[in-house]
Amino acid sequence: MTRTSTPTPTSTPVISISGTGLAFPATTRVGKTSKPKSVTLKNDGKKKTGAILKISGGTVSSSAFAIKKSCKKSLKPGKNCKVSVTFKPPDTSPQTAVLTIMGDAGTGSQTVQLSGTGLPPK
Repeated sequence: MTRTSTPTPTSTPVISISGTGLAFPATTRVGKTSKPKSVTLKNDGKKKTGAILKISGGTVSSSAFAIKKSCKKSLKPGKNCKVSVTFKPPDTSPQTAVLTIMGDAGTGSQTVQLSGTGLPPK
């Protein structure tokens, strides 16, 4: 009788994100779109033994902010990518939102606080 071994599963990917917030200073006019600001998403798994992080998407909780550029659908262990967000103030009142990045990592989704204030239109 021949025995076959079952492959040992790799470790669960661990996701981390640089910083806890992105603040857009009052330099963007109401109705205009700001230059993007970015946070770095990293798969903290070990390069040789870690698991690939599958990224299932990202959301922003307010229409005043938008994801400009996101990561690819997967991120190899030890690698990172940038998620860029823009701000389009609807008025001059302070705006806040939460950027949520979802993945299959053991730590679940990661969030980044967003804030910004618009300048009056010309």
